[in-house]
Amino acid sequence: MYVRSSSSMELYPAILAAGIKALIYSGDADMVVNFMGTQRWISTEGLGLKVTDKWRAWFGPDKQLAGYLEEYAGGLTFKTVKGAGHMVPAVRPLHALYMFECFAFGHDACNNFTYPRNSAECLTGEDLDACLGDGSDTVDLPRPAKHVNWSLYGILIVLVGIAVAMLTKLRLDYRKKQYAML
Repeated sequence: MYVRSSSSMELYPAILAAGIKALIYSGDADMVVNFMGTQRWISTEGLGLKVTDKWRAWFGPDKQLAGYLEEYAGGLTFKTVKGAGHMVPAVRPLHALYMFECFAFGHDACNNFTYPRNSAECLTGEDLDACLGDGSDTVDLPRPAKHVNWSLYGILIVLVGIAVAMLTKLRLDYRKKQYAML
């Protein structure tokens, strides 16, 4: 009968002391193991590692903001992946692949690799045109025209106004009935 898994916490000091690089990552929308808990486990309340390179943004091959990273003594790198939950590679496959390959082969090597384009991963970044592109190897999301958005807002405002007017009339009718009963 399963009771619990053994902790691998005691293995990390030996791994880092042997000079083996380590990558720990968390999706920034992970509701199972949030990235703040992971960061605390690495630094203050767990391994007690010192920060060697403070928080900074990292970008994917599509020039989109992919998350943030922090580096610790002993060769440990902690990265967050923007918009990903507990299953990072399933939700952000392009950024996960890029993160793994850059870690394994180094940034110089992974910057020479060719990656597929996927506009579904476009959230924000320094080159928004990279998400629009020519449509090759992408699944482009439809973009509604700007006037359609304003039309929808106008319709919403009218509907809210009608609802408020109807509720006000119902309330006044109810009060008149209450007054008539007295």
